[in-house]
Amino acid sequence: MKRSHLPLILVLIWFGSTLYLLLGTLVFNRGSWPGVLLIVSSQILQMGVILPCALVIFPRYWKRQTLPELTGSLLGLLLGFVLTRYVLEEILFVRWFGLAKNEGLELLFFIYENMYYSFPGVFIGFIIYLLTQSYKTEANNQQLAQELRQAELSLLKSQLNPHFLYNTLNYLYAMALPLPGPLAQAVLKLSKTLQYTLAKNRNEVVSLGEEMQFITDYLSLYVLRFSPTFHYQLRVDGPIEGIQLPPLLLLPFIENALKHGVTNDPTAPISIAVAVQDSQLVFQVINRVNRQSRAPSTGIGLENVKRRLTMLYPGRHRLAIQEEGDLFHSSLVLCL
Repeated sequence: MKRSHLPLILVLIWFGSTLYLLLGTLVFNRGSWPGVLLIVSSQILQMGVILPCALVIFPRYWKRQTLPELTGSLLGLLLGFVLTRYVLEEILFVRWFGLAKNEGLELLFFIYENMYYSFPGVFIGFIIYLLTQSYKTEANNQQLAQELRQAELSLLKSQLNPHFLYNTLNYLYAMALPLPGPLAQAVLKLSKTLQYTLAKNRNEVVSLGEEMQFITDYLSLYVLRFSPTFHYQLRVDGPIEGIQLPPLLLLPFIENALKHGVTNDPTAPISIAVAVQDSQLVFQVINRVNRQSRAPSTGIGLENVKRRLTMLYPGRHRLAIQEEGDLFHSSLVLCL
């Protein structure tokens, strides 16, 4: 059953219950048209309780667990139901259709009776909300399962070339050792970074120390390639021992800075900061925007890491990405 079918099912249930009540009125009250009018109006009012509960009140307040707002909204809705029914049955229907007015009507009893009558609409709205959330969760799980299968296929297709490249780099490193210069170190660092992406990417978590060592080696390759015109600052504060996080979670922010930032200005180096404090990991990257860059900005890397954070740290992370003038600032806070 698709989520889009829920409104139709709701209308059909409402229509069936209305027909059932009308049939009872026609059989037992011999077709009293005032009875028919009251049943139709009360059923419409009941729908006016169900829909706001299912579409507005519970979606807005249930997940946030704000009990005062939830209770106040429901009480306000039920009192609105009582007031609307009083205006219809005791004023408008009497004036328009000549229905008999209830003499000696006790206001408190009228409020109690109608709130009691309308309260099932709250439960029906809540059930509809739960069904909607269930179908949404099922759809998300199916999408994630499909993406996982695609990722596994892509991984299987890509395993041959990286392993071949990794083994070839080790061979080149062994061949380059007798030679002077930075060639051997460059090959070794490239081999280590490739090994990390192959081996650690299969793990669910790695230590923060391993991740920072990988980032250091990754940046060292840029230093070897672009020195002396490549400038960056890397600062690590706080105890990183024992901290675990998913592998390659921080790299997309650094890659974005390297791709679209100014890297050749010693007065404005790319700033990378990692701090562990108060059971939180704070990661920041600041770079000056390269307005002359010809590299196209697809935003795929940052979007992927946003989705990854949503799945791995639901409600336990804060991500801020903003551009102010010539500075691009990425800030990530993880609750450990």
